[in-house]
Amino acid sequence: MALSAASGAPEGASKSLQTGVSMIAQQLRAALLEAGLEEIDATGKAFDPNFHEAVSQVESTDVPEGHVVQQLRKGFKLRDRLLRPATVIVARKPAGPDVSEA
Repeated sequence: MALSAASGAPEGASKSLQTGVSMIAQQLRAALLEAGLEEIDATGKAFDPNFHEAVSQVESTDVPEGHVVQQLRKGFKLRDRLLRPATVIVARKPAGPDVSEA
């Protein structure tokens, strides 16, 4: 959030702030990674209820049925333990033409 706020500030004032916050964020990510924290990247992968929380389905011809179309919120694991599932939208087959209309 600090990086997005700094990007909206005037050019001269925000450059050093943006650089500092970016360095701190990289150090924090490295420390968490070293401690065993992993992000769950779900986009384009098959839906797995052990690591993903589906909040919606969307019809798609581009993504196979049962695969993640969009990740709304990152999920996290600490070593082999799930901390928070990734919140996702899952693809389903497009509905065919309605037979009852004939």
